[in-house]
Amino acid sequence: RQGCHRETATGGYHCHRPPLPSAETPPALCGCPKGANPPDPEKALFAGAAGGADYEWRVVRVIDGDTVKVDASPDIPPELSSLSVRLRGVDTPEKGGRAKCDAERAAGLAATAFTEAAIARATLVVTRDPAWGKWGGRVIAELVLDGRSLAHDLIARGFGRAYDGSRRASWCP
Repeated sequence: RQGCHRETATGGYHCHRPPLPSAETPPALCGCPKGANPPDPEKALFAGAAGGADYEWRVVRVIDGDTVKVDASPDIPPELSSLSVRLRGVDTPEKGGRAKCDAERAAGLAATAFTEAAIARATLVVTRDPAWGKWGGRVIAELVLDGRSLAHDLIARGFGRAYDGSRRASWCP
């Protein structure tokens, strides 16, 4: 059974998606940053996302190198459909007023430009395994562009660092 609905007993809204193949999927195609842990099922965004789920949510804006705004209206109610998605497994420098120094600001602009260009080039953008983040209203997920992990590419090209959710290292000299 697939699709979304409001549960009459509890009033909760949830979606059913088919589980992704896990044992059959080669590790190279998972799209996860090397050494990343699978998402915690307790934090799954959708109750039907057993074993993970892929969503083709349109990216409407790149906020910075590791955060995008998506339109998730094909899968969730309109009042919840504008989601900020923080990329799982990567930290990029801040830009603008959030940057702690000029070097971080410049690196943040470069990371943002890389993310914008990568998304613009992609023919298929998939949001993989979304889960609510620790900061209200933000979702943590993998963004896979034409089968490649954006987080992995940001790290490989020097625009980001591997990040596990703990305290972030400074980008300033």
